[in-house]
Amino acid sequence: MQYLLALFLLIFSNISFASVRMPKFTEAGSCTNCRTISSLSKKPLSFSSLTEQIQTIAYYTDNGDRQALAVLRAKDPNALTMEEKAILEASNRIGFIHLPGCKRGSNAVLININGRDAIVAPGHLAIDLKSGALKCSATEDAYYYPNASYTGDGQTPDSITAKKIKLEPNPLNFENHAEFKSDGTQDFLIYYLSENISDEVLPTGLSMAGERRGFVPISTVRERKGTAYNIGYDSKIEEQIGRQMSFHECRYEQNTRRLGYFSHNCDSSPGGSGSLLGTIENGEMTLQAVNSSVFETYDTPTPESSLTWNKGVSSDIFYKFIKGN
Repeated sequence: MQYLLALFLLIFSNISFASVRMPKFTEAGSCTNCRTISSLSKKPLSFSSLTEQIQTIAYYTDNGDRQALAVLRAKDPNALTMEEKAILEASNRIGFIHLPGCKRGSNAVLININGRDAIVAPGHLAIDLKSGALKCSATEDAYYYPNASYTGDGQTPDSITAKKIKLEPNPLNFENHAEFKSDGTQDFLIYYLSENISDEVLPTGLSMAGERRGFVPISTVRERKGTAYNIGYDSKIEEQIGRQMSFHECRYEQNTRRLGYFSHNCDSSPGGSGSLLGTIENGEMTLQAVNSSVFETYDTPTPESSLTWNKGVSSDIFYKFIKGN
């Protein structure tokens, strides 16, 4: 028992939450003077200097590399694999949430609840991770940038990436803010959009232009282990590709008898919170979890025990929560 307690304390003392503060956010979705809300640094950082300081955090050496979404978008559409098509389709359903009043922002995934569009975002976006105190209120102005995955690709005009939708106040699960830090399975917020966008036709310049945007369906398939895909912004890879969203194929494991944490070995660093962790079902990317926290480890082969892999909040938690509200 003492050994298990020591192991638990060792594991969770090395977890770093993966969101970023957003002191300045331009209409094109860029950020300056950004700072992590992990324990990496106490002074303001640009995304570039941030990646220089964090260097190698939860990036594993035996699972391939993250790639910019622009790599797939540059391919001949007729040469795309089924998996690549699913990733590109999902990339139109992953954006960015911005709370300008409390200077916070992160990845967010577009879902739909009983015909209403909503986004899932990390709960720790709203708190101070050292004290657990609230930094943002439930009525804080909040906006969703649905085309943020095209920011920084050098091709998509600001008029498209700057598109933003106001989010309705009082997000679901905000009442559990005291548990965002202590209970990782509660680390999520669900905001309703002020207008539906999942039925809109994608404009020229975006992948799958002319098709319906859609939303990421919540998976109802709960396998113990398998292949997952992580799609979203991650700060460390910015040093290689600039401030673009990226994707990565990896392995996952979860306890199917007690769902909550979703362990994965997708390369992740602070800044990657709220990014999609999905599996492909019938050719479509589905939501298995959203990225929540990463282990502060140097580049290393994937640990044998998934207890020390990166963590996401299982969408099974969202599903049960939504059904109960």
